[in-house]
Amino acid sequence: MEGGVRIARLRATMRDPIQRALLFLELGVVSIVCAPLIKATYNLEGDGCNSLVTYDIIQFLKAWFDTHTEGLTFPGLQPMFDTAIDALMLTTFLGRSPDRSLYVNNLRTKVYLMVQGAREYFNNTIIGTLAAEVALYKTCKLVNPIAMQHFASLPEFTAAVRSLNRFNDAAINAMSVEYSTYRALIITFAEEEHDLTTHEDKLTAIMGFWKTKWHDIPTIAKLARYCMTLTPSSAAAERVFSVLKQLFSLNQMKTTLQDYVETAVMMRYNKYN
Repeated sequence: MEGGVRIARLRATMRDPIQRALLFLELGVVSIVCAPLIKATYNLEGDGCNSLVTYDIIQFLKAWFDTHTEGLTFPGLQPMFDTAIDALMLTTFLGRSPDRSLYVNNLRTKVYLMVQGAREYFNNTIIGTLAAEVALYKTCKLVNPIAMQHFASLPEFTAAVRSLNRFNDAAINAMSVEYSTYRALIITFAEEEHDLTTHEDKLTAIMGFWKTKWHDIPTIAKLARYCMTLTPSSAAAERVFSVLKQLFSLNQMKTTLQDYVETAVMMRYNKYN
């Protein structure tokens, strides 16, 4: 019954030119605003050392909102906005000369409130409530050879490591000894040719760095292993457990076969096979 009511309302909306124009504008705004958020979420759900690029992704989203929100300069928004204005003017003032500025101001206010709501949610939740987690992922940039220029000095490096409350003084001192070697390896890495076009390219380059250089800086490599085990999103792991639930009923889940398949899937997922 509820689905039928919704379909009826949608049909009524599509028959009304004004409501249809507003609906298309709202859908356009949602798609434009959500596009980078969805892409960021997708990137953080995949395999690889996503924790090393999480902070950069968050900062990109913040800058994206800050840059486009106030002036509503989101790419692709203006054509949708103009189409809605034209439809409203044609329908409401057929045969007269309407004041376009009135429609522009009213719709800009409507669109701004929609976008501002998304921006406030992002700032309040990601930048606000999850500030400690965001700071943790900023520290993970310590072991990202692409982003290490943000930690240009040894004191900054050791202070950031100490803030993790994960390593004792002996380990931090050992990292300090390895730091100059680490910086030299990063300089060499920067001078080499790497395809860093896509998100996946960056992760591949980072993993390649640590696979070949960890033995030169073993203590800092422990820091890298710790940072790489952090998961900014649990979606990928949850999908694995969803597959298991689809394979077995509640009674079957109690069998030894469940343990076997669960172990096999987890090993496969973590690429230990």
